[in-house]
Amino acid sequence: MSSGECLEVRKRRFGATDAEISEIGFGAGGYWSNPALDASTRASLLWAAVRCGVNWIDTGPTYSGGDAERHLGELLGARRDDLFLATKVGTKLTDGGFVTDFTPGAMRESLQGSLERLRTDRVDLLSMHSPTLDHVTNEDTLGALAAFKSEGSVRFLGLSPAHRYGLDVARAAIASGVFDGLMLTYNVTSPPATEEVIGQAARAGIAVLAKLPLGRAIFDRSWRRVRSRADLWYVLRGLRTMRRAVLGSRKYGFLNEVEGSTAAQVALRYVLDNPNVTSAVPGTVKLQHLRQNIAVSQSPPLSGELTERIRRAAA
Repeated sequence: MSSGECLEVRKRRFGATDAEISEIGFGAGGYWSNPALDASTRASLLWAAVRCGVNWIDTGPTYSGGDAERHLGELLGARRDDLFLATKVGTKLTDGGFVTDFTPGAMRESLQGSLERLRTDRVDLLSMHSPTLDHVTNEDTLGALAAFKSEGSVRFLGLSPAHRYGLDVARAAIASGVFDGLMLTYNVTSPPATEEVIGQAARAGIAVLAKLPLGRAIFDRSWRRVRSRADLWYVLRGLRTMRRAVLGSRKYGFLNEVEGSTAAQVALRYVLDNPNVTSAVPGTVKLQHLRQNIAVSQSPPLSGELTERIRRAAA
C-alpha cells in the first residue's frame, strides 16, 4: 500500500439510487480548526483527494467552529458539479455551545445558511446531525426534510446519529423508509450489533457511510509520537474525546504488525471489506496520511484470519 502517487479510488453505488460515490470520502470536519491547517494546506488536501478520484465531500454547519463550510465554498468553485457534496442540519453553535433543533423552521434556516457558505444552490446529501429517536419519528421533522428534497435544494436524505444511541436511531430510520443514506460509526472496535444494523440498511437500499472508520487511529503506535503542533493537537483531542478507547487500544496492537501496511490502513481495509458499506470517510490533516488512506482502495482484502482476529478483539 504505497503512500506516494495514488491510484484511482473505486466507486460504489449510493444505496438504491443511480448515484455513485468514491468508497473513500473526504471529511471537512472539526479537525479543520487545527491551528496547523492553514488555507494552503486545506486546498492541498482537498485537491489531492479529488485528483485521486474522491468525489464525495462531507461537512456540516458546526464543524471547525462553523467555518468548514465557508472554507469549502471558497475552494470548490467550478468543480462543485463534479462532486457529491454532503452537509447536515439539526445542530447549531450558540454562545452556550451546541444546540439541537430539528423544528422545520430551524432546519430550513440551517440549510439556507449552509448553501450560502458552500456557494451552491443544492447539496447532494442532507443528514440529520445527532438526532434522537423522537426526532427521527417526528412527522413534522420528516415532512420538512421531504419538502427540501421536493424543492430541489437537497438530492438525498440521510442521518448521522450520535455514538451513544446510534444503533437505536439507525434502526428507526431504516424502518421509516424516508432516508437514502446512513452515516454510522463503524471501525475495528465496533461491536457485532453495528454490523447487523449495517446489513439491515443495505438490504433496505440505504447507503451506509462509515464515520470514524479509523477510530481516530488510537491503535496505531505512531499516534503517540508528537513531532509537531498538528500531532499534539491530535493526541490531546483523542484523549479528550476517546479516553476509554485509548486506554483499551492495546489489544489492537497486532494491527501494527501487518507487513507492508500501517495499522490505520489495515483498519480502513477492514471497513471497506464489508460489502454492505458504501464508503468510509476518514479525516486527516496530513497529505501523507491522506495518500495512505486513499491507497487502501486498491489494496487486496484482509485475510480471513486477520479479519476474524479483529472481530474477536471487538466482541
